This record gives sequence, structure tokens and C-alpha cells, in this order.
Amino acid sequence: MALEINNLPGPPPTGANEGSQIAPNGQHTSAAANTTVAPKGDQVSLTDSAARLRELENEVSQLPVVDAKRVAEVQRSIAVGSYQVNPGEVADKMMAIEKNLS
Repeated sequence: MALEINNLPGPPPTGANEGSQIAPNGQHTSAAANTTVAPKGDQVSLTDSAARLRELENEVSQLPVVDAKRVAEVQRSIAVGSYQVNPGEVADKMMAIEKNLS
């Protein structure tokens, strides 16, 4: 069975014939011969940006979803009656969110 990638016809890659499978250890096995073929130097590498993005994702996943200190401050200011809402600021932020959504 011939494969066509990016409109370039060509023979199938070695070990990718019908009936071949990838074993749990990542090696190709042939259903007909039931033999194992070792990969030929395939590698995956991450750019510095991708590696840094992965680090940041791990750091962010460790942060709490809610800022408990900020919640306590707002609760305290509501309780004593000092919490004030700036309607113009709320409207501006709502408009910015709406603009980003469209």
C-alpha cells in the first residue's frame, strides 16, 4: 500500500506495511513474522520556548484556584461597609471582555 504525504507519492516507510503494529515498548512489530524492529533514531526535541511553557504550566497548576487572602479582604470590607464598586471600571472591564470574545 503506497502512502501519499503532502501530495508526494512514495513507498511506505520501512516497517510500516499492513499488519505492522507498535508494541507498548514503542517498537514496531510485524503481524506476519511477529518480529520486533527497533526504531531508527527517531527523536523528538522541545524548543526552549516549549520547555519553558511546560515549566510555567506546571507552576500554574500548583497555584490555588482562589486567592484566599483577597477573598478575606473583600469579605472584611463588605462586613464593615467599606467595599465600594466603581461602576465605570466594571463597565470598562465588561466591554473589554466582550470585545475579546468577538
